Formats: sequence, C-alpha cells, structure tokens
Amino acid sequence: MVRGEVGQPLNEAAGSLLRYLPLLLVPPAVGVMVYARDIAADFWAIVGALLISCLATLVFVGVLMQRLIHRQGKQEEQP
Repeated sequence: MVRGEVGQPLNEAAGSLLRYLPLLLVPPAVGVMVYARDIAADFWAIVGALLISCLATLVFVGVLMQRLIHRQGKQEEQP
C-alpha cells in the first residue's frame, strides 16, 4: 500500500487464481438459486448448524493451540 503497487510474485499468483475464480463461484451460486425454496424452508436449521459448527471449531482450535503452546514450552525448557 505504501508503494502503490503489488510485487511481481504476488501479482502473478493472484492473476493465476483470479483466472479460476468463476469455477469456484458459479456452482454455489447456481445451487443457491436452484434450491432457494428449500434453503428458505430450512433457514433456521442451517443457521443453527452453522453456529454450532463454528463454535465447535473455535473450541477445538483453542484447545489445540493451548496444547501446542504447552508442548513448545516444555521443549524449550529441556536442554
């Protein structure tokens, strides 16, 4: 941002990813349009499942991170 431009390696990587972006976005968009009525009917179940899975993921990652920090601390204590 300071230079006002992106470095060449990042520009090349982004360009190659942007070329395939429609392949990643079109199928979900079509699925949402085709199944809009079913999604609307089960809206609260979908929202609930997303919230529960998000909270479970946060708890799992938190516990995992604490164990990894604890393990790293034990390794640093040993000569």
